[in-house]
Amino acid sequence: KDMSATEDAATELKSFLDKYPDSPYREKSNDILKRVGKRLADHEWYVARYYWDRGKPMGTVLRLRRLLEHYRGVGYDEEALWLLGRAYVAVDMPDRARLTWTELTQKFPKGDRASDARDALGSLGPKR
Repeated sequence: KDMSATEDAATELKSFLDKYPDSPYREKSNDILKRVGKRLADHEWYVARYYWDRGKPMGTVLRLRRLLEHYRGVGYDEEALWLLGRAYVAVDMPDRARLTWTELTQKFPKGDRASDARDALGSLGPKR
């Protein structure tokens, strides 16, 4: 689904917040912006999974990088880092997979994917 209207809403909300920092609508605008950001992140995650499930790892890489660049902290970070590392391996970029999984283990040391990432790091072998 085309998300351009949702992206436009995010842009306008950010503009409003920048232009009117003392507005009585600031809190409500921030709440709406968070919901809009979550919706955009949901879409990026959906498309990344779509590409992954259809054997298109480079599409997965591009979507997950976008998700992590623009929508960190909305609930996908750990799973996105895990899948991004797997996609990097699938496109023969083990050094990027190593960096991604290292970030995952550092930021989510007790998370559900931390042990998977540590195991995957061990299976990558030494740096090239």
